[in-house]
Amino acid sequence: YSFEAGMAHVIMLCSYCVVTPGSPQHQFLQLDLASIDRRRTPWVVVSDHVPWYSSNGIHPMSEAAPYLDAVEDLLHTYKVDIVFAGHVHGYERTFGVHKGNVACDGPVYITIGDGGNHEGPACPWLTDVPAWSAFREFSFGHGVFDIQNGTHAVWTWHRNEDNEKTVADRVVLHPVSQRQCESVPIVV
Repeated sequence: YSFEAGMAHVIMLCSYCVVTPGSPQHQFLQLDLASIDRRRTPWVVVSDHVPWYSSNGIHPMSEAAPYLDAVEDLLHTYKVDIVFAGHVHGYERTFGVHKGNVACDGPVYITIGDGGNHEGPACPWLTDVPAWSAFREFSFGHGVFDIQNGTHAVWTWHRNEDNEKTVADRVVLHPVSQRQCESVPIVV
């Protein structure tokens, strides 16, 4: 399903449903993305349970590879800005990425499955940090996506390991449709 929240069009997907081309979920995604009025909702956000880009050693990208293969070109074609996921009990943010490469015209993937699972964080990370991984940490925390206007949003991740929320990652984001490909997200 999808909905609009202020200047954002949000699409919710199911990690455990078929998404191959021609499937109901793939058709829904393609039709929904094609119908977005960017003048009304300049931000396009997709949410799914299993992360499509993850450098977590317990939940590697291979878990979501068939899913990513089926939808990544759609996300790129329709200029999806951000993809949120959970599942991994940790936090990771990517740079814009497409087909495994840093790409300013690709979505930023944010895995935020660190809300306080009683099992604790899912360690370890892969030893080699992929070029597309901008920030990652095994801590409890929460995030705030604050859309400032049609050209800027601030993503802030707060670490709260000790019941004190601490800003650990903050970045200014721009919609893919408005990014200058020489620029990268600004960490503040």
